[in-house]
Amino acid sequence: MLTPDELAAVWRACEALGWPFGPLVRLLIVTGARRDEIASLRWADLDLERREIRIPAERFKSAVAHTIPLSDLAVEIIGQLPRFAGS
Repeated sequence: MLTPDELAAVWRACEALGWPFGPLVRLLIVTGARRDEIASLRWADLDLERREIRIPAERFKSAVAHTIPLSDLAVEIIGQLPRFAGS
């Protein structure tokens, strides 16, 4: 577990990392999701209107869909991500 000072240092370091790892680490911090849940996200998994990530059941051993709520900060981070045609 990180102390508040350590967490702040990681947050600031994300700025220097830039895309893709800076936003990825910040989303991990603000969502509490697992690394692979965030790293393997697809735009189709995001419902920004409902403010949630919906990961389909077929991506889990348990075969149960998973929903992660998104805070204002998470939505802001996602909104700054680049989009690439066909991805």
